[in-house]
Amino acid sequence: MDDDGNRLTAIRQAKGLTQVETAAKADVCPSTVWTAEHGRKVSARSQKRIAAALGVTTAEIFGGGAITASGPDDRRPRRGSNVKGENRG
Repeated sequence: MDDDGNRLTAIRQAKGLTQVETAAKADVCPSTVWTAEHGRKVSARSQKRIAAALGVTTAEIFGGGAITASGPDDRRPRRGSNVKGENRG
């Protein structure tokens, strides 16, 4: 576990919440909370949701540095968006 994970665990436990309860409040999977607590990468969106569920800022948990990873919450083209090289004229 790294410092971010330690902070997250300490804050969650101080609030008297389990990982599953935190995940439910944050509307993320319990594995996302576990992943973050073990210092692994989670999306910025998940970071924000977890922090909000715990009533703190992301900076208080993640030290101000966003931990990002590719995943379903990250940027991706929207349906119908113009793909480079595609002519919709």
